[in-house]
Amino acid sequence: MEKPEYLTLAQATVPDTVTNAIIILMPVAKNSNGLLFKARVQDLASFKGGDTMFLNMTKLMVGIELGRAKIKVKPGQFKIHNPLGAAKAVSLPIRLSYFHPKRQEWNMITASTVALYSTRREMCIFIWDTRYNRVDYESITFPVR
Repeated sequence: MEKPEYLTLAQATVPDTVTNAIIILMPVAKNSNGLLFKARVQDLASFKGGDTMFLNMTKLMVGIELGRAKIKVKPGQFKIHNPLGAAKAVSLPIRLSYFHPKRQEWNMITASTVALYSTRREMCIFIWDTRYNRVDYESITFPVR
C-alpha cells in the first residue's frame, strides 16, 4: 500500500452560508482520529472594525476587564465587544483572567493597556498551554477592508 503524499492534520467544514471565515487550529493531545489539531471555523460576518473578539478554547471560564467593561466567556464560546462608540481610536486598560475551579477564585493571566482602532479588528484566543499547565492567550489583528 502506498503512503499518501500528504498528512491530514485537521479537518473543518465551513458552512455554505459563511462567506468570510477564519479557521483556527489548536494543538490537541493524543486522540483516536489521529488528527494533530482541533479546528474551529469562526464566521467573521459579525466581526466589524473596532471590534475585539474573545474566543475561549479552554475548559475554564475566562474573564476580561476592558476599560469599564467586564466580560465573561464560557468554555468553547466567544464574545465580541466594541468599546469605541463614535471614537476612531481609544486606549484602554485590559486585564485577562481565568476562574480556577478548585480555588474558586480568579487568577490573572496578564494586564496591560491596549490601543483599539476603527480600522482594525482584534481577536484574543484563550488556549490551554500543556507545557506549563495553564491558561494562555494569543492575539491577532485584522485590518478592515
